[in-house]
Amino acid sequence: MGKQTLTQMSQIQKRIWYATKLDDGWPTYNEPMAFFLKGRLDIEAVEKALDALAELHSELHMGFTEINDAPSIFHDPKTKIKLRKNDFLTVSKKMRRTLATQFSEECISSEER
Repeated sequence: MGKQTLTQMSQIQKRIWYATKLDDGWPTYNEPMAFFLKGRLDIEAVEKALDALAELHSELHMGFTEINDAPSIFHDPKTKIKLRKNDFLTVSKKMRRTLATQFSEECISSEER
């Protein structure tokens, strides 16, 4: 990680933080999703494009933390977006959707808890 800075939260950000705490740490505003792609995908090019987008929008490289039981926001401009991928070609189409949904939900919950 790069050099982090801490800032105080706005009232709306505090509401999101409290809602997340009340919901046992589940990320209140994250929506897990999966994409079904055919053909070759240049993962490195997609990650670079997402990193460029994050440079323009600081919200994409910030997170919540607690200091002395009080919520704060940390900004880490050196955070890089890393895509996770799974190849579900060896299972049936019906099972692919089930596995992809489970995988996306696990990715969100493991990063936020």
